[in-house]
Amino acid sequence: MISVLRTTWPLLLGILLLMVGNGMQGTLLGIRGGIEGIPTFQMSIVMASYYGGFLLGSLTVPDLIKNVGHVRVFAALGSLISAVLVLFAVEPHWISWTVLRFLIGFCFCGVYVTAESWLNAGSTNENRGQALSLYMIVQLLGIVIAQALLNVSSPAGYLLFIIPSVLVSLAFTPILLSAQPAPQFQTIKRMSFAKLYRASPLGCVGIFLIGGVFSVLSGMSSVWGAQIGLSVAQISLFVAAIYAGGLVLQYPIGWISDRYDRRKLVLGMSAIGGLCGLITVAAQPGTLGLVIAGAIMGGVANPVYALLLAYTNDYLDQSDMASRRRACCSSMASAAWAVRSSPAG
Repeated sequence: MISVLRTTWPLLLGILLLMVGNGMQGTLLGIRGGIEGIPTFQMSIVMASYYGGFLLGSLTVPDLIKNVGHVRVFAALGSLISAVLVLFAVEPHWISWTVLRFLIGFCFCGVYVTAESWLNAGSTNENRGQALSLYMIVQLLGIVIAQALLNVSSPAGYLLFIIPSVLVSLAFTPILLSAQPAPQFQTIKRMSFAKLYRASPLGCVGIFLIGGVFSVLSGMSSVWGAQIGLSVAQISLFVAAIYAGGLVLQYPIGWISDRYDRRKLVLGMSAIGGLCGLITVAAQPGTLGLVIAGAIMGGVANPVYALLLAYTNDYLDQSDMASRRRACCSSMASAAWAVRSSPAG
């Protein structure tokens, strides 16, 4: 882990700041949508558009990395994210929000492709689970911090949109000032779903399914909380619990995955998450129960995602790793449109 940190800490710090911004806008839009009286169906379209942008990014960003390099792509997309964040408060209408969320999704897909290909280039099969878990920990920590920041001002104002914009603007500073060179790929191969499935059937199908889980947890949790009358503090606590669960379990499970069969871990943790979801629906718990259930489901979903990435990468060439991200982005987009078709979620 120390060797990974030594070479990638500027990237991880930039990801942390970016995820604070992303975590704030995702939850804030759900709350602000309730204040503005935007119906749940329209809000589901807004949230789903993020994954439409993800899909477009998965098709175009690898070529950008090939042409201009990791650092420039990261910086350019971070700048665009910062600009888009402040525009949400300018025109609080579901159509304009849909367009802006699409742009945010495109940019964050590019950020993830860049970051993960960077991390994968500096890791091996022996430490890849730990490296990706560390990366996921940074993401989750950023989102948890974001939920706390939601309580510093009223969601009806402008300040909560300005804060993430500033943080995102600062995100690429450590990358640009780092003395560590970014990895250079001579080629980035295009990969079809058929090729990915042949390389790792479990990874291909598993990432599609976990995309459905993420689309609900990250896209509609705050919308649902606002709909049932939870306060801003309660919503932020609930959403924070989802990511805090993943934060606590991410690295230990990554460490175990480098020493144990990743497939068995994926199966076992998926069973735990599914059982927890069924119990929660049947019991209909109060706020404390929702927080506990969110922590368990988040503690399962996020590590399973990292496990599937690590397992898939074990069967790919290094130059295929950025292309592998396309499948994840596409599955996320498909799952998000499923959320749109069932907005009451």
